[in-house]
Amino acid sequence: MRTPRDRVFVTEVLSTDPEIIEKVIEFHDASAGEFFFLKDNPEKVHLLVEEFYDEEKKDWMVKNEHGEVIDYYKDALPLFSATSMLDIIRQHCQFELRSSGGSWFAILGGGEVVANEDEEDLVALLWRILKKVHLEYPM
Repeated sequence: MRTPRDRVFVTEVLSTDPEIIEKVIEFHDASAGEFFFLKDNPEKVHLLVEEFYDEEKKDWMVKNEHGEVIDYYKDALPLFSATSMLDIIRQHCQFELRSSGGSWFAILGGGEVVANEDEEDLVALLWRILKKVHLEYPM
């Protein structure tokens, strides 16, 4: 089993069908300490420092680590952490995560078992499950 990482890679988010990303984001609330990237500049990762309501724009905005104000829900995509993926998955279905012999597997609502594939770490498995539950367990 590979050493776990704490969040998905930009390439994983970008290689996902945009419709699935939109469904996943419906259940994601931005919060301080999370990482994200701008849709038009995926090479640079930002840290979300603050979320606030902009009275002028009548919308929620965020500030990154440089104090730049960003329209997060319009211009950015989150780099989901393992914890946030677990929270979202649990909103959609009954879920149990286990490890055995260096492998990870999850037991979903109807008893379906989803195991990690060759060289797939925990974050990659959770990302795959998160995309799957939005299609098979819609809310």
